[in-house]
Amino acid sequence: MTARFICTKLWKYFASETVDEAAVEAMASILWQSNWQVRPVLAALFNSARFYDDDIIGTQVKSPAQFVVRLCEDLEFTAPPYAAMARATKAIGQDLLYPPNVKGWDGNRAWINANSLLLRYNLPVRLVQASETRKTKMAADAMMDPDAQAPMMEEAMMSEGSDSKPMEDYADAPVIGPSREERTAYLQESRREAMRRIRQLPPEQQRGMRERFRDSRGAERLQVLSELGIDSPEWATPGPVRMFDNLTFDTAGGCIDALQQRFVSVPFSPTQRPELLKILNTRDESMPLRAENIGPQQRIALLRIIASMAEYQLC
Repeated sequence: MTARFICTKLWKYFASETVDEAAVEAMASILWQSNWQVRPVLAALFNSARFYDDDIIGTQVKSPAQFVVRLCEDLEFTAPPYAAMARATKAIGQDLLYPPNVKGWDGNRAWINANSLLLRYNLPVRLVQASETRKTKMAADAMMDPDAQAPMMEEAMMSEGSDSKPMEDYADAPVIGPSREERTAYLQESRREAMRRIRQLPPEQQRGMRERFRDSRGAERLQVLSELGIDSPEWATPGPVRMFDNLTFDTAGGCIDALQQRFVSVPFSPTQRPELLKILNTRDESMPLRAENIGPQQRIALLRIIASMAEYQLC
């Protein structure tokens, strides 16, 4: 009885609120035979074909922590907006480390109500914007003299953490963003390439562009380099933009399929696919398409819509 009770709880938590008696019996047997070790039970559950059946997949609502962390993982944030993530989980019902009682949170469908669902739909856009704003500022700061970075980096760290948290608490935290060597190397290489491209401009444009480049700093320097056709370094490119380069597809429909496989556990509906295709400026799923043909704004628009779908709330 004890083994069945424990395994029923595990099944409801990890698989479905509808108990599969045969699966629970198999789990209870493993729990008994393994001398009450839970790890073999979970390994058997997660590796079983039953765990991935259609009536199991997409039936549980992600907890706020699952939703926020998975969202940042899916969007490949290289500089996650940690403070915004913590505020987000609290806003949609899970203040981490502060459960409502000794039982903890009820979970699953209890996570969803009229208010929290609306917040969940809007959250992906907010987090993408927070990450883009933070990374753009970091990239713009990095385009300035590396010797001038320390005060700005300290300010950014303080604004990202708790106002009452001393800076020494961050001593062992991983460094986020480009190193001094990376910034210096890019600054030097971008200057050389900019001068080369300016010399290729018509004579009447060279002087003005040279002065703009000389007088620009931070975000303005990035803008001038962009006008000269010089790409920003990888550490200045938002994760959601780069993520598409890791997908494999050669048609518009293949792109939608790849996004579906990555982001949701159930297929897009027949009404959702045409809307996603519209962002790719086509209605033809067989239209040839490669990642390099999808612009940054199209990429971000696709990701925002997918992460805001009801299907994305499920696991």
